[in-house]
Amino acid sequence: MIKKWTVILIPHDRGERRSFNMSDVHVWVAAGTLLLLCFTSAVFFQRSRTTAERTRALESDYRALEADLNSPEVNEAFDAKWREREASLRGEFEDRDSALSRELSRVYDLEKEVRIITGLPTQIVEGDDVPLPPADGEGGRLGEFSDGAVFTDNEALLPPHAIYGLAKPSADLMMQEIQLRRGSLENMLQSMEAQRVRIAHTPSIWPTNDVRRRITSRYGRRTDPLTKRLRQHSGVDIRADYGSPIISSAKGTVIFSGYHQYLGHCVKVDHGYGLESWYGHMSKRLVEKGEIVTRGQVVGKVGSSGRSTGPHIHYEIHVNEKTVDPKNYIGH
Repeated sequence: MIKKWTVILIPHDRGERRSFNMSDVHVWVAAGTLLLLCFTSAVFFQRSRTTAERTRALESDYRALEADLNSPEVNEAFDAKWREREASLRGEFEDRDSALSRELSRVYDLEKEVRIITGLPTQIVEGDDVPLPPADGEGGRLGEFSDGAVFTDNEALLPPHAIYGLAKPSADLMMQEIQLRRGSLENMLQSMEAQRVRIAHTPSIWPTNDVRRRITSRYGRRTDPLTKRLRQHSGVDIRADYGSPIISSAKGTVIFSGYHQYLGHCVKVDHGYGLESWYGHMSKRLVEKGEIVTRGQVVGKVGSSGRSTGPHIHYEIHVNEKTVDPKNYIGH
């Protein structure tokens, strides 16, 4: 059975009295609410005290740390540690800088060796493009010149790189050096390609693979085998068996394939660069005018056509429309 409670409020100044009827449920709800409020207040109060204590402790630590940081001993130790770290980083940078400088110098030396081997000219950096060290430097010779010292007025022998003579070149100079080396290597590659093409077009082998080949009549003044008179021989005569292959001594274009009054069946090849090779006294021609031939390609067969006493190859080399000794264009 639910009990009921009556609460009467009587004012002190003869005002109207008021009464409230409450059951057990209302009483317990009110009591629970009051207890909950008390508990929550106690929790927040305790947390507030804890936070305040921690704040005071942190403020104390901060003041102590600030005092330590402002002390000369701490500042000196910090500065010493910073200088040590700075020196370490500077040392690492200088080591890498020196290593890079050495590698660039090695690249330059290798490039110079390749240019010497291939016969390509040394690259020269013109005037204002070359950065110079400060004008207040000092130097001079030792008591005696060291081994390997070079004395020359030829600018082609001077090292054209930006870091030459600098003990500690800057990063900008090393970047410029890299750009110089890249440009020089690109130029060298182009020059080597042009040289490779020219080599391919330069006569350099025997015009026959006959194992018994040999020169039977040399270039220059000789006794004519038919008239027995002294005459100029414009090429060389090479012994070879009748019908054996005659090969082109370099890459080129056939500019003549026909019958010549003296050379009989003849083929002429233009190799470019002012070079021509002539093959005479053939028994058979195997190429036509305008055809492109490669080094070693068969252009005809050995014969004895034209003004000849027997099977052989009459071989001529023309440089800028003048005959030269073909022996200088035959490999050994």
